[in-house]
Amino acid sequence: MSMRRGLEAICGIVAGGLGLATLVYVLFFLPAYAGSGSTCDSTGHCVDYTLPNTTIAENQGVASLVPVIVVGVLLFVALFAGALWDGLRDELPAKVLLWTATVLLTLGIFLAILSIGMFFTPVWLLAIMASILALSRARGQRSGMA
Repeated sequence: MSMRRGLEAICGIVAGGLGLATLVYVLFFLPAYAGSGSTCDSTGHCVDYTLPNTTIAENQGVASLVPVIVVGVLLFVALFAGALWDGLRDELPAKVLLWTATVLLTLGIFLAILSIGMFFTPVWLLAIMASILALSRARGQRSGMA
């Protein structure tokens, strides 16, 4: 296995694993709903209150998150599998799988950038790196440089 192939596989494996870990952390452990405020009535009497620290799963319920979990798991497994497959075999379907997963991750991050999307930026950078390495290796082989 060449250096580029190994680096591509490592980037994809780390991206897939880190993506799964980030998904679990953001949905089940990160306190997403917290804060405080006050309410005043017409007589000027104000009452301060504190919102409970709850996670997304506690606030919305796990059942409502099933589609997000399924899509996220499939996406990160596709990143993992595409980069590993392409790193080991160097086949076109592996590149298509890797690039498709990377594009879908990019779209998902941009759609969720104001809530949880920013947490997936390191995963996205690793996926982009693996995808570029796969593409650059394919171009090098066509020109006879690999």
